[in-house]
Amino acid sequence: MQNRPEEAAPVLEAALEAEPTNERIFLYLGIVYEQLGRPERAAEILRRGAEIGGQHRGVILFNLANNYAAMGQTEQAEQMYTQAIRVDSSLSAAYLNRANLRVRTSEFQRAIDDYTIFLTLAPTAPQRPQVEQMMSLLRDTMEREKVRRAEEERVAREEAERRRVAEEIERQAEQRRAEEAARRQAEEDARRRALLDSVLDSLGGTRGETRALGGGAEDIRDFEDSFDIVD
Repeated sequence: MQNRPEEAAPVLEAALEAEPTNERIFLYLGIVYEQLGRPERAAEILRRGAEIGGQHRGVILFNLANNYAAMGQTEQAEQMYTQAIRVDSSLSAAYLNRANLRVRTSEFQRAIDDYTIFLTLAPTAPQRPQVEQMMSLLRDTMEREKVRRAEEERVAREEAERRRVAEEIERQAEQRRAEEAARRQAEEDARRRALLDSVLDSLGGTRGETRALGGGAEDIRDFEDSFDIVD
């Protein structure tokens, strides 16, 4: 109370040796080490005090959360604030500090919820103007973020539609190229068939006019001479 934590620490340590289940000693010793800038030691003491489960457990958990926050252990700090609130839902400062923590982790709506409860529990708190300003800023930020996301989604939809249209145009163009290639092939096949037929006609193959070799009348000769058989 006289802001002399260096002198208070050994006295409280001795008291804790004498009364290891006195949760108030854990509470005060945790505060002393917090004042001395030793959050690790403060957290160690407060964790032990929280295990006792007495009437000051909510405040001990709250102070433990503050030390976790001082050490940058955000997740653990939020968990301890939440546990403190479960033990004692009237701890307005726990809502305030948890809200501030959630602002840092960009959980804006949850922070607004905590600020709202804080103002309900402590309507005349000196931080009220700052809290109300913060809530207004958070709502504005959330609205801007909502607009930004909507714009991003619109742009994404338009880009997806452009890709779809481009793919459809390319598919149709590919189909036309395939159809044109098929048409040219068919024309080429028809020209070759016509050429084959033309050559075949010139050979008489299509009219059946080709004569058998040696079968023409002009090739037949009559032999009336007699042949003597020579013995």
